Amino acid sequence: MTRKTPLVGITFRLACDKDAHELAALATQLGYHSTSAQIRKRLNQITADEGQVVFVAVLPDGELAGFTHVFTTSRLFCDPFVELGALVVDKEMRGIGIGTMLVRAAERWVAARGLSQIRIRSNALRAGAKGFYLRLDYELSKTQNVFFKQME
Repeated sequence: MTRKTPLVGITFRLACDKDAHELAALATQLGYHSTSAQIRKRLNQITADEGQVVFVAVLPDGELAGFTHVFTTSRLFCDPFVELGALVVDKEMRGIGIGTMLVRAAERWVAARGLSQIRIRSNALRAGAKGFYLRLDYELSKTQNVFFKQME
């Protein structure tokens, strides 16, 4: 992709095995380097779990323009909710509504499961993400630290 395309002809569907190469390339654009094989393995695990889904935005020529991954999660102290684990739109396709449409697909999936809340975590380094989600009527609920430990 080298230019922005209007939304005409873009479709949305569930991700499948044949999307692994393009999903890996899209994830890499946000700094999450993965091989096609890694993505394929993870996607197979996700699609086997009815509490998770990956939606893709598909251009008329069949190329992927973006994806979102959502999953149901439970906490002892609150009712189950859905978390948007990833939202990626190809850097050449940003700003024309694909991200909004992917979020709306995720919201429909949440509603169809009878859940009432979707949460999104966004890296503070992604300056445009905060405004994007606020424009979609999400509320900023807290700022937090995320701790990480690589287990051997």
